[in-house]
Amino acid sequence: NAVDEIIKSPPSSEMKCKTPGSARAPSGLLEIVCRPPVQCSSSTSVPIIDTDSSSTGFPILTTQLLLEHASDKSSASMSRKLLRQRSIKEAKAKLEHNSNSLNSPTIKKHFPLESDDSFDRMMKAHADFTNQLLKDCKNKINRLLVLKMGPEAQGLGYDYVMRLRDVEENSMVGAICDLVERVWSHGLVARDGKSALWNQLRKHLDRWKEKHPQSSPSSTGSTSEDDSVEDNYRTSGVFFRRSSQQTPNLPPEITTNEQLYIDINNIKNLKIIRTDTGRARAFIRLSIEKQCLQQYLELITSDAEVLSKRYKDYAFLRDEEKVTPFIKYLLTLSAVPFTCFTASFPNITIQYKLYVINSNKFNAQSTASAWVLLTGEKGDTGISALPKGESIVSLMTRNLGELRSLRVGHDNTGISPGWGLDHILVENVLNGHCTLFRCGGWLSRSSRDGSIERLLIGERIDRNEYRNLRNSCQKDRSPPRFVSNLQVDNTVKAQEMLATAVNSLVRHRYHRGQGSAGTLVTLLCGPQGLVPALQSLLSAGLRPISRFNRGTPLVWEFVHKVYLEVSEVNTCHPDQPAIQSFKKCVQLLMRPSSSSVGMDGKFQTLICLGVRDGVLHRWFYMMSQSLAASKWYDNSGIFKQDSMLDEIMGLLKILEDFKIPVDVSLIHQTER
Repeated sequence: NAVDEIIKSPPSSEMKCKTPGSARAPSGLLEIVCRPPVQCSSSTSVPIIDTDSSSTGFPILTTQLLLEHASDKSSASMSRKLLRQRSIKEAKAKLEHNSNSLNSPTIKKHFPLESDDSFDRMMKAHADFTNQLLKDCKNKINRLLVLKMGPEAQGLGYDYVMRLRDVEENSMVGAICDLVERVWSHGLVARDGKSALWNQLRKHLDRWKEKHPQSSPSSTGSTSEDDSVEDNYRTSGVFFRRSSQQTPNLPPEITTNEQLYIDINNIKNLKIIRTDTGRARAFIRLSIEKQCLQQYLELITSDAEVLSKRYKDYAFLRDEEKVTPFIKYLLTLSAVPFTCFTASFPNITIQYKLYVINSNKFNAQSTASAWVLLTGEKGDTGISALPKGESIVSLMTRNLGELRSLRVGHDNTGISPGWGLDHILVENVLNGHCTLFRCGGWLSRSSRDGSIERLLIGERIDRNEYRNLRNSCQKDRSPPRFVSNLQVDNTVKAQEMLATAVNSLVRHRYHRGQGSAGTLVTLLCGPQGLVPALQSLLSAGLRPISRFNRGTPLVWEFVHKVYLEVSEVNTCHPDQPAIQSFKKCVQLLMRPSSSSVGMDGKFQTLICLGVRDGVLHRWFYMMSQSLAASKWYDNSGIFKQDSMLDEIMGLLKILEDFKIPVDVSLIHQTER
């Protein structure tokens, strides 16, 4: 209405114009001119208001100006459409150019708009990265093997003589685990989970289960602390119960795929590992310890179809020239034994299978209640009963580490308590390691030494080697004779055997410092150890002392005779400390609690105590000066040959300079 009044008013009328927040306009006049409407198109409606741009006030709105503004808007939108279409055409042309120059569909998909120079730089960066991965793998594995071999690497031209300690070995194996994880993470199309290796292992496991739904072996070997012990268990795809057969056989050989399935399930069942990265590391450590990492990874990377879906073309695992040497480098880890898995998980529960093999002689089966005590570097199982008539027994216990010894015995009850034991094979179901404990004798009161308890020293043995040994024994139908049970008739050979044993002990202590006690057990009481060497040396030249007993006496009988003689020696003897220690050790072994170990076991314990206290050479000199030596030995004995006696005394004196620890399992009788 106000506008209408203004239009109707005369043109000379004035109106003051005020704008909010601004000063008065210079002219203060606003002229509104009414003009006839302009005819436009039907689609456009234009107001009939004109503005005069020459006035100092507001501009005069005109229809022409509004039409020009609308045409500018339409032209701008058209120019933007043309520009967009032109850019799309250029991108398509560039994509076609790249598709003609490149053969890789994956690279065209992910890098369609990159220039040639940037693409070349990207491919060169990936090539440099994969080459560096391969170089790191070679250097780290080479350094680990050289340090693991120690002085043996000098024969291969290396200067390293330092032995690898457990902490350093653990860190270097961890570096190899990181390297394998980096290889599996390079060039992934889509990352699924925090560990690319473990994710691929799980998918490989699922595919294998789909192909073999009926023959999937169960996981065995490791459980948590809360898992129960089952009498029935499955190993290598075959159910086993405690068997009562005389000669048990090992499980049949299984394929690499089945063994891989078992190992993946064992790692997955470890409740102390909560992340995929930790499971992947544990799998690598277990594979290195089993010496089958190369076989497992080669099996996983053999499926080209799966790799093409999971990895881009420039990935490490898609390059055969990189994968082949990488697998070969991992194969060299099988040259030396590792315990990187069992050393890293000391609190897990492991299943140990015992194969009890009796002698082929008549009536070798015992009616007494037998027991075993398995000892490793991380502890022992305690006394575990062996059910009567059963030759395959399963023990579920905490991780024992590397197995050292096995003490076996019985309670001497029943109609025929004598037990003719050939050997016992212990298999760690988790890592597949087999340890052979040889006996080759009788555990009976009526035997020569009267022992119903023996300490057996373990030695690592391969499955195929053990099968060949079993086959040869079955053909001969007689139990194998072992070095520890043989008497070396030649005194010179016995002396060489002693020199080798002493040198091995000195070399072990020199290079390892506070070395592994498990290795010392073998060096002291193993088939080529110090105790068998001294037993063979002292047995040479012994003669029957009774007209009614024409058999050769045992070494412990001579030692007991020396004990009775030195018990009457005056306290003013110049070597009184050595005599007192000798008497104390023999008295410990003559207690009723030590009667079950027999004469050979007592002599073994006595030598270990002498090595621990560093008085073995003094005891040997005391024996040579006794009256029993001249009476019990003939001219071929060592106590009748001065030159040989001096050499033996010199060898034993070397051990005094080295403080050699003795495992508790070797002196078990004195701790009772």
